Amino acid sequence: MNKAAERRIRVIRAFGRRLTLREAITVTIERSKDGQWLVTGGECLGYGKSKGAALEDWKEDFAAAYDGLIGESDEKLTKGARELRDKLASMVAKDSKEGGEP
Repeated sequence: MNKAAERRIRVIRAFGRRLTLREAITVTIERSKDGQWLVTGGECLGYGKSKGAALEDWKEDFAAAYDGLIGESDEKLTKGARELRDKLASMVAKDSKEGGEP
């Protein structure tokens, strides 16, 4: 892989929503052996033909994990899923519709 770069992310825009994080997440962006771009960090993964596409994929992965876990009860989740849900919930300060709506 090529030399990795880091980027700090405080706001995640995906699926028409804006997730504002309590603290910025540092993600790592690097080119994989197959020539694609890979973004890792914050328990999520992004993959794409360009840095931008990989970063968008990472944002969608984060938002999908958050959406899929945040409202679930403990009984429906494994221990690992509960831990991830709680970690994601602690990372997100505000969840709003894109365009400023609450």
